[in-house]
Amino acid sequence: MSDNEQALCVPCVHLNGSGSDTLLKEYREVVEAFDELQLALQRLTFHSRDYYVLGDDAWKVARDAETARRAMVSRCRDEYRQIMVGIRRQIRDKERQREVR
Repeated sequence: MSDNEQALCVPCVHLNGSGSDTLLKEYREVVEAFDELQLALQRLTFHSRDYYVLGDDAWKVARDAETARRAMVSRCRDEYRQIMVGIRRQIRDKERQREVR
């Protein structure tokens, strides 16, 4: 397991744990949900005309907050994807070990 996978605390694929197919499927679904969320955010009507009546700084505050939220969504998606890759790597490594035997 790589240092990055340990930092993310990737689930360990083992005999007494959740099935590897289940883990992979569920993490894939989470990543796909984040992909859908990112698409929905791209379609979001977000324009300064909806903020100017709130004051001179309202648009900047709103824009900065929206930028931070979108960055958070992107970081979360990337972490779940990295976990999914870590699960795949464990599955692949276990298959290779079986082939060697």
